[in-house]
Amino acid sequence: MVPSPDFRFRPATSADLPLLAAALLANLNAVRPTVTANTLETDPRFRHYVADFAGPHDFGVVAETPTGEPLGVAWARLSTHSDPAPGYLGDDTPEVLITVFEGQRGLGIGYELLIEIEKLAIGRGFTRLSLWVEDGNRSRRLYERRGYRPAEGAIDTRTMVKKL
Repeated sequence: MVPSPDFRFRPATSADLPLLAAALLANLNAVRPTVTANTLETDPRFRHYVADFAGPHDFGVVAETPTGEPLGVAWARLSTHSDPAPGYLGDDTPEVLITVFEGQRGLGIGYELLIEIEKLAIGRGFTRLSLWVEDGNRSRRLYERRGYRPAEGAIDTRTMVKKL
């Protein structure tokens, strides 16, 4: 798939923290609404995904319209053995989060976001990526098409991995 001329990519920055929080909230509620914006701020399980984004090992990409309206976002972060995120596979494996916002799904944006985040990871010298996908989330098919597979030895059985 080739991106439509109706959207472009740009790097995600620390200024995108509100966008990342909105994307995370959409992800966490994709199958069944259970998480509120307040929960994102108070539950330590979610700090891995948005707190202090744009550190030395953080990277991401935003898909947006030519006027700057965000359509989707993908970002990756490292966590550690002593403080692992749900998709943790090792201190050297970033975990990817991806969201295509409501009304924009099914247009190939998610597929292209995955390609872009994988390119960024390769450019930073990473050899694999992980992601965590909730049971029942239809995005699993997209991840499988891009080569993500269930990760052996993961903390959580819903973790997937892709060798780059």
